Amino acid sequence: MNRTVEVKNMLSDFPDFECHMRYIYALFNEDDQCIYVGQSANLRRRIYQHLADGKDFCRIEINHCPDVVANATEADTIVRLNPSLNKTLPPSYKYTTMTALKQSVVRAITDNEHNLDIRFTGKTKKGMTAKYILTTDSERLVFEIASLLKDK
Repeated sequence: MNRTVEVKNMLSDFPDFECHMRYIYALFNEDDQCIYVGQSANLRRRIYQHLADGKDFCRIEINHCPDVVANATEADTIVRLNPSLNKTLPPSYKYTTMTALKQSVVRAITDNEHNLDIRFTGKTKKGMTAKYILTTDSERLVFEIASLLKDK
């Protein structure tokens, strides 16, 4: 029996749709390596889509959770299993990108710049405002941020 037929036979045992619930699923290859993690309200339809897309898998793990925590649950599963085909995490309150972290740090500094010892305010060649603080103050801020990260 070929793998597609085997997976389709498994689909008959899948749970039916439940209102306000999502299915978090993991697809595994024949070497028992996770290749993909996803979520769906209609699990059968989504698995058929993966078959039609040519994903090569022979085992499926399924968990279900309420809609409101589906992204966080999917993200946790991706982090835990590290599937080869997932390239990003779904948006959730649990994880953030390094880019978003950098933007948050810049925003926090900007929002609290009145607490900084700004020594000079000038203009760049493009007309933007440039505010200068002492390098030693800058180094102290970087050291404090690094210390916070080391304590984690």
